[in-house]
Order: sequence, then structure tokens, then C-alpha cells
Amino acid sequence: MTTVAVGDSAYPTPDEIRDILLRTIVYAYAQRGLTANVGVGSDHYIRSSVYAGRISIAIANNKIALSDMSPLTATGDNLTTLAGVYGVIRRPAASAAGPVVIKCTGTVVIPAGFQCTSPSGHKYKTVALATLTNGQSVEVIAVEAGASTNIGAGTRLTWDSATIGNLDPIATVGTGGLEGGAEADNDDRLRERLLLKLAFPGVGGNWSQVVDWAEESTSSVEAAYCYPAVRGPGSYDVVVTKVGGDRSLGPTTIGIVTNYIAARMPGQNDLNVTSVTAEYVDVIIEADLPLPQSVGGAGGGWLDPAPWPSETVKVTSYNSSTGVATCNATVSPVVSNRIAIWDPDAVDAAGNSAPRMREYTITSVGGVSGAYTFAVQGGFGFTPTNAYVSAGAVHMAEYGQDLLAQFALLGPGEKSNAPEVVPRGRRQPSTDVQAPSAISNNLLAKVVNAHSEIEDLAYAARYATGTTTPLTGPSIPLTPADPANIIVLKYLALHP
Repeated sequence: MTTVAVGDSAYPTPDEIRDILLRTIVYAYAQRGLTANVGVGSDHYIRSSVYAGRISIAIANNKIALSDMSPLTATGDNLTTLAGVYGVIRRPAASAAGPVVIKCTGTVVIPAGFQCTSPSGHKYKTVALATLTNGQSVEVIAVEAGASTNIGAGTRLTWDSATIGNLDPIATVGTGGLEGGAEADNDDRLRERLLLKLAFPGVGGNWSQVVDWAEESTSSVEAAYCYPAVRGPGSYDVVVTKVGGDRSLGPTTIGIVTNYIAARMPGQNDLNVTSVTAEYVDVIIEADLPLPQSVGGAGGGWLDPAPWPSETVKVTSYNSSTGVATCNATVSPVVSNRIAIWDPDAVDAAGNSAPRMREYTITSVGGVSGAYTFAVQGGFGFTPTNAYVSAGAVHMAEYGQDLLAQFALLGPGEKSNAPEVVPRGRRQPSTDVQAPSAISNNLLAKVVNAHSEIEDLAYAARYATGTTTPLTGPSIPLTPADPANIIVLKYLALHP
């Protein structure tokens, strides 16, 4: 008999339980020289079926109870309760915050709590009293909470009150946008935090406890990292990241994290909380995919019999009037070639950063080797200058999103490489335990494993954006007190 194994336990089905009972009866009768009737419809069969049904209820309840007690399988309120036992709470939604550039004549005094409204109807209020002149910024925070309160730089806001006479009714979201808005922890995020707590128990102000406090302070924080004593004995350096974009959090969120940790570390006056500084990278990947069935391939891979480009090709210029792009390819594209280009500045319906592959069909070709020109059906829809060109593939959009998801799992690098500092000041949790900081082959392997049609992926180039300088991991900041650097994907391309 085969049973369903769960961990170290075996959970037989009702039919299996019934068969166990019937076999026991058969063997017991046989020991006495008798033959038991255990056929379908017999008394023994009916009784055993009833007993099996009752026992199965107990087994099912046991499975449910064990599931609710496991950090790997508990959900909903059961997960909330289990996490609470270990001091991990489900964080509520967080509000976006950031700078707003004002217009005014002379000098104006804007009180704390002064409100403005975005085009989407979300309201924001000033964080503190500010005395400003034209073109200066005031920090605001959303009155509501959630990811929908994030809005991009340049968005026009309207002040709700005209009581400040010299203040123009229109203000503009400053550099970096209003960011940090996040939804309440879902089960997956709460589970991640619980498992991290179980893996690295936080006690006595150790690095794990400091990381717990930083992440607990606000759901704006995607992840936190600690660099124990990196600036010397007794110092605490904490780095926090956000989801997406340049991964950096603004001063309002940093202040929330700092105050939260400081309140739990009385007497600690050498706490340094920062976010991260993005180091953008362009990644070109060589992909081994099947050709179309029309030329004898297995299909499901490249769209064209002769995919273009099969080399690293960059868009060097773009004429927005004619919709024609110039690239540095040495092999000419062909009309009807399918291609894709990564748009790093694409946004979703809510205006949040959502980079993606844009897919095209080439409609015209010109130029010469090293400066071929091409246009695409329907136009590019964005300015592709400095982007790299991908050959068209059936699942190219999915490859782009899967690779982006892997880059989003990268964490910040080290704050120091000094031999006398590294033993005590290395990033915790370390890069070989959680959130690696470098662009490794492991990143590609996870994408290969997710798509059966991919034979292999390999890096053709990893460049610091806008250069041909290799970049595979974050650099060390100027001083340990500065924000840690983190790799962020800018442009992406795949070709044969």
C-alpha cells in the first residue's frame, strides 16, 4: 500500500484505511483456519468503510492543524497569529511621501498639515512648518495609504486652500516623485519576514533584531540590511530598500525608520539609517532558443527563421519626426523581422514604474553597416535611444519580466572592503545567504528553469549604463556612512 507522505508523516486515504482494516480481518480469520467474507457489500466491508470515514475526519483535522501551525503553509489569520508569537506583525499599508516644488511671490510660510490634491484625487499634507521662496520644495505625505498614492515627478498638484495669499494654487511633484506608498503585508511578504526571523533570531540589539525593527517600522520598507560596527565599535548602519524603481526611499521614510529603531535602542547615539544609491546596468544576454517549425525547428522560441540581431546592437539615435531609429549593427535587419526593445521608463495604469519589452515588426530598412536605420509598424511608442535590440521570440515579454523579477531580488553591496573592517562590518544578512548583490549565472539559471524551451542563457555583456565598462556588482561607497550601492537594471536585450 502506498500512502501520501507529508514531511515525516503518512496520511492514508479513506480507501486505504478501509483496505488496511479488511486485510487485518482476513489475516485474523486465517490464523483460526477460517475464511472471512470481505467482498463489496459484506458486513465487514460496510463496517470498515464506516470506520475509515470516521478516522479520515480525524486525519484531515490533524493535517489542517499542522498546516496552520507551519510557517511554510499557514495562511490568513492563522499566519498572523503564528507570526505574532515570534514578534513579527502584519504591517499596515504605508503612505507615499516626497518633495513638492511650490510657486509663490516673495516668501511664504506653509504650516504643517497644509493639504493638496493630485489629479487622481489623492490628498497629501505637509510634514512640517516650512518657510519657502519660489522654486523651493516642501515635504508632503499622503493622507491615505497604499501603493496608489505613489506619483511621479512633474505631476501637478493643487493646494486645497487659498488662505496663503502669495502661494500659487499649483505645485509640482519634485525629483524622485512621491514614493514609499505600499500595501499592507500579504501572506507571502509576512511569511518571508517570519522565516527570516526564525532563521536569524533577534535578541539583545544584534543585527537581526535591528533589521526586524527597520522592516517593522513601515511597509514602505521592502527589505533592511545591517552593517554592524562598520564605522567603528558601537555604530549601527542600516540600509533600507523599496520595491521597484531605483530601489531608494526618501527622507520621510528614512526618518520613520530611524525614529522607530532609536526608540527601541535607548542610549544608542551612533545609528545611521540610509537608503541605497542605484548603479544602473545594461545587460545583453545570448539565448539558445529553438527556431520556428517552418524551418525545421521545434518552435516556441525565435519568431523568425533568421533572427535579427544575432549580435549586440544598440540604438544610437532616433528621429521622433520620422519614427526612424539608427543602430550600430554590422548585419542589416530585414523588413518583416520581429524584434523587441526594453522600455525602462514604462509605467502601469496607476503611474508606477513597470519596465517591459515592447515588441515590433520592422517595416523599413536603410543606412549602411554600423549605421543601419529602421522603422517599425505602429511606431516605437517611446524614445528608444541607448536601448539595445532583442530578436523577436514567442515568450520575449515573459523573459523580460522574469529577468526583471530576478534583478529585483538583488540587495545592496558592502559599505567597506578594508581588511580591518570587513570581518565585523560585512552586510547582514550576508550576500551568500539572502539577496545577493552581484549579477551572477544563478540569476539566469532561474529563468532557464522556468521555461522549457530555453536551452541556455549566457551573458554577452554587462555594462555600466551608457558605457562599455563591465559592471557585475555594486561598488563600495566613498565612506561607510554613505548609502550602500545597489545594482538596478536599466536596459535589457536577448539575441541568439
